[in-house]
Amino acid sequence: MNRGWISLGWGEDRAPNAPTAMLSLACQGDMRLKPRPAAIVLEETARLFPSRRFVWLRQEHTRVVLRSGAGDAAAGLAGDGLVTDDPQTLLGVSVADCMPVFLWDTAGGGRALLHSGWKGTGIAREALKLMKASYGSRPENIRALLGPSIRSCCYAVPQERARSFAEEFGEDAAVFRDGAWRLDLVAANTKILKAEGVLGVFAYPACTCCDARFSSYRRQGKGGYTCMLALCAPWQAEGRRGRHNTI
Repeated sequence: MNRGWISLGWGEDRAPNAPTAMLSLACQGDMRLKPRPAAIVLEETARLFPSRRFVWLRQEHTRVVLRSGAGDAAAGLAGDGLVTDDPQTLLGVSVADCMPVFLWDTAGGGRALLHSGWKGTGIAREALKLMKASYGSRPENIRALLGPSIRSCCYAVPQERARSFAEEFGEDAAVFRDGAWRLDLVAANTKILKAEGVLGVFAYPACTCCDARFSSYRRQGKGGYTCMLALCAPWQAEGRRGRHNTI
C-alpha cells in the first residue's frame, strides 16, 4: 500500500463520477514545483496517472487562473490556478499550509485546481469566471472541495492583516481568539463560493499545522519546510486507473 498519498473525496454525497482529488503527505517527500517540478513529482505523477498530461504552474501567490487543454500550453507558466475540461489533463499545484481548492462542474465536466493562501484568497472567484467563459459552467452545478490547509487554530497574524482580510472576506474570515488575531481560510473561501452561487462546498477536516501527516510552513519553518502536491484528475473507471492506493 502506498502511504504517501491521501484521497480527499467530495463530501458525504460524492457522486460516482467525481474527479479524483489527491494530496501527497509529508512522508512522500518534498513535492515542490518551483522553479521546476522535483524529480519525485514527475515520477509519482507518471506512476499514478501514466496516460495523463501533467500540467503545473510557477506559483506566485496571485489570483491568476489559466486554462489548460489539449491545445493550450499552460504548463510552467506563472499563475496559481488551472481550469480544464480535457480528460487527458492532470492538474497539479503545490501547497504547504496554503489551501488547495478543487472545483468540479457536475453538468459540463470542467474542473479546476487552485492554490489559495491569504494573498491569493479570491482566486476561487476568478476560476468560476473562467469556467463560465470557457465552458459555460453555472455556479449551481459546481461542487467545491477545500483541501487541508492551516486552520485558524494555528494561523495567527498581525492585526493589520487580519482587519484587511476581514474587510474583504467578512468578519468570520478573521477572528480574535486566545490573545491573537487569526485568519480562517475555510470561512473566507466558503463565503466567496456561496456568494457566487455555488451550493455544494465541502471542507476537508484537517489543519496542516496541527497534523504532522502534512507539510507545514509554519510548523517546519522557513528553512526546513517541504511542499505537498495536490492533484486533480478526471474520473475514470476503476479498472483503467493507475495504481494510487491511499491511506
